[in-house]
Parts: sequence; C-alpha cells; structure tokens
Amino acid sequence: MVRKTKNDSALKKFFNENKSLTFLLPLLAILVVVVIIVYSGMGKDKNTVSKNSHDTSFPIDTNQPQVEVLPKIIRSGSEEKIDVDKDPFSEPMKLVGVIFSESRSTAIIEWGYYSYIVEKGELVGDSDWKVAVIEKDKITLETDSDRIVLSLDGSID
Repeated sequence: MVRKTKNDSALKKFFNENKSLTFLLPLLAILVVVVIIVYSGMGKDKNTVSKNSHDTSFPIDTNQPQVEVLPKIIRSGSEEKIDVDKDPFSEPMKLVGVIFSESRSTAIIEWGYYSYIVEKGELVGDSDWKVAVIEKDKITLETDSDRIVLSLDGSID
C-alpha cells in the first residue's frame, strides 16, 4: 500500500508538472476581484456632486402671485369621459388667461371640465370654434357662421 504524504498530494504534483499555472492562477484570481469591484460601482468617483435644479442663486419672493404651470394642451377636471363636441351656448366658455406678445400670443380657455391652451388660428378642442384674434384682455372666436368675443372679466359678446 502506497502512503501519501503532504509532498505527494495531487495538487502538488499538478503544480510541479505545470509551473506556469503557479503564477497564472493567482493572477486570474486578482483579475476577477478587480472586475467585480469595477462593475459593482465601487470604482465610481465619489467627488462628483449633482447640482439640484431647485437651488437658485437669487431669493424667491413668496409675496408675488403664484401661477399654475399648464404643461398639457387640454386638461380635464374630472376622470370620467365627457363628450368634447360641445355647443358653446349649452356651457359657457370662460377666458381665464392671456399671454400677450406681438409675435406669439396664447390664451387659456375653460369650457366645462376642460381647459384649453390655444394660439391664433387654432381650434378650441374638437369644436368648430377657431381663435381669430388674441388681444391683451379678450379673444375673438369664430366659426363659419358665428363670432363671439370672450373677455377676461367674464363677459361674452
């Protein structure tokens, strides 16, 4: 019976026969550890600071009137589906805002549960009413046969 000693183990024999692996296996282990560190995010630069978009260099006066930002062209006040083909005489339109400019003016019209942001030449929702004129305090809407003027004070002519 052959007795194995520590010097005669299979691993020792393997490394004695393959001397180049004695250096390559530890090198491979170190390389695997480096790849794991790089891909796990520990190699990220900790000195980068993201600037918050809410930071301002000037003070904000909270006594000024606040405005509502209207990112959508058509806003609905309710979740239920409402027919957009409306008769303007059944529910009155209301002019709630005008942004006046010589080159490009915009008006905000509330009509039922919807708010519309329109410019000159655009239709109000899916109706036949087209914006003809936008002035500082009123707008003119017209169809093929009718014409109405909405004022900021709420009057309809």
